[in-house]
Amino acid sequence: MAKSLDEYEKIVMLKDGSKALIRPVRGEDAEDLLKMFTTLSPETVYNRFFKLRRPFTIEEVQKMTSINFDEEFALVASPLEASELKIIGDARYYVEDKIRAEVAIVVQDRWQFKGLGTAMLQHLINIGRENNIREFYIYVLSDNAVMIHVAKKLGFRLKSQSYGISRFDLTFQS
Repeated sequence: MAKSLDEYEKIVMLKDGSKALIRPVRGEDAEDLLKMFTTLSPETVYNRFFKLRRPFTIEEVQKMTSINFDEEFALVASPLEASELKIIGDARYYVEDKIRAEVAIVVQDRWQFKGLGTAMLQHLINIGRENNIREFYIYVLSDNAVMIHVAKKLGFRLKSQSYGISRFDLTFQS
């Protein structure tokens, strides 16, 4: 990785005028990330994980915050105004080989529809490109119109559909 992690921090203005800090996840984010996950609606959990799952444990979230940035990259978003949550979004990619990565994202329900997910994914893609990722893909439930809209807005193209799941790809030339 060419930059220090602090250089990937970015403040974004959301559609409602509020601001959020997007930055790489840190080990000390585990409790705040767990708190965000516990506030997600069942629909948001299902849209992100494709199933209704039992609540996360602190051990699972600690693994999500202690990562090897050469194998995956994770961003979190924090509101810059007073909020009951310190983390309101999580976006990450998982490197499959040196130039391809799967993308995943979740935004806390209260913060959805404000442009945060789009901003996080765009920032994540830009970071991936800096780190030589040339192909990104994302799996989306076929009835998740919001995420499909975001994917298309960012240039992802429908690659396949099967059993209610759509795959969208975004490819860059070297």
